[in-house]
Amino acid sequence: MTDRRSAQRDRSAVLRGAVVASGQAAPAGPSRACAASFIRQVGLAALVVWLGTVALAQAQSTPPAVRTEAPAIIVPRPPAELLVPPARASRTDAPLPDAAPLPDAAAVPSRDAGEGVAAGPAGLDGTSVQTGSPDSEALIETEITPVLNQFAASALRLQNAVIRHCAVPSAASEEGLRADFAAAVADSAGILPLSFGSAEAQNAPSFFLTNVGSSVFSTSQLNAMMSGRRPVPRNLAELRTLDQARPLMGLPALERLLIAKNHTRAESLANRCRLALIVAANIEGKARSLRDTWRTGQVEPHWRGDGIELADRLRLRDLIQGAINTIDILNRDARQYAASPSANPALPFASPDIGRIYLVAVVDGLTRQMRCLRRFEADYSQSGTLLREIERAFAVGRARLQNDQTVTDGGVMVAFTQAHTDIIERLPIVFEFDATAFDRVVTSFEDPARPERP
Repeated sequence: MTDRRSAQRDRSAVLRGAVVASGQAAPAGPSRACAASFIRQVGLAALVVWLGTVALAQAQSTPPAVRTEAPAIIVPRPPAELLVPPARASRTDAPLPDAAPLPDAAAVPSRDAGEGVAAGPAGLDGTSVQTGSPDSEALIETEITPVLNQFAASALRLQNAVIRHCAVPSAASEEGLRADFAAAVADSAGILPLSFGSAEAQNAPSFFLTNVGSSVFSTSQLNAMMSGRRPVPRNLAELRTLDQARPLMGLPALERLLIAKNHTRAESLANRCRLALIVAANIEGKARSLRDTWRTGQVEPHWRGDGIELADRLRLRDLIQGAINTIDILNRDARQYAASPSANPALPFASPDIGRIYLVAVVDGLTRQMRCLRRFEADYSQSGTLLREIERAFAVGRARLQNDQTVTDGGVMVAFTQAHTDIIERLPIVFEFDATAFDRVVTSFEDPARPERP
């Protein structure tokens, strides 16, 4: 019996050792299990109380956080030009409508200031023209003011170029002066068809484009001042007191002073600059004054509104008269240029390159005037075909004028003579005027030769 109990104790000891060896606690009695469970519950409760105390302390010591919102992100809208498909470029080699064939009739786009006009019939360059008799405000804003603004701006740039070159003469300042001078010549020629509405506008061609060699006296005065044999006027007021001063005050005089290269040793730059500064100031002042005349309404009554009788007809007559005056000038000067492009004292400008720029700009001004007249087409149905024929003739003449090989072959004058006949004889009639009721500034293309330049 005793041996059996000893054996059971030995087996229990072995079992407890196996449990300990396996890492597990030996099973405790009931009292031990209850005690361990109580201890665990008390410890857990203490831990919860401690964590709550810590959280409360942090909440009391930390200021409340301010809620901030992220700034909104604004996505810029793409420019309008990126949202609208680009317009198809107009073809300059497209067939021209309603025109009789002319030799080598390649249409050349002309420079115009008719942008922003409401849609209407297409011109030779593919642009549209508003139709229906426009009022005075519409004509001034879209057809007259842009041209005058452009000339006033180029005259100011020319004045600044003269000041710069005379203050610090250099090859760079001379090059800039020549470029600004060419631009001013082109813009001044563009205002020729707009010589109406006021006395200042009617006299503008002679203000800006009178040939310095138009009289022997003015030429001798200019030469004497450049060489120092005659005192240079101190200001514009003194220059205006000279006899026959007008040829000394425009763009041709400025060309003779600073653009021409055939100066004698006695004609020093200092002497030439003293007079050139006065001439440049006169050109800029006249261009600005001409622009302001239209801006401020200092024009004839029928250009200030429709209050007077037949105001629309009087405005239309002015536009036709401007075209007549300019086509006379163009045919006279183009004939002289075609006869002798290299040097012709009968032309306003001595330089062949400047002379060509001048003539092309006159053609562009007339083309723009034809497009302006097409705005009346709805009221004068027969005018559209004729105006397109005239534009076509100008395109042909312009292309030949710019080509050294065709400028002297007679083709230039064929095109311009056709345009001249159409404007003088047919244009007034399609607008229901009497063709003989218009003035002629230049009545003959066979003017006597002007004195040669020195």
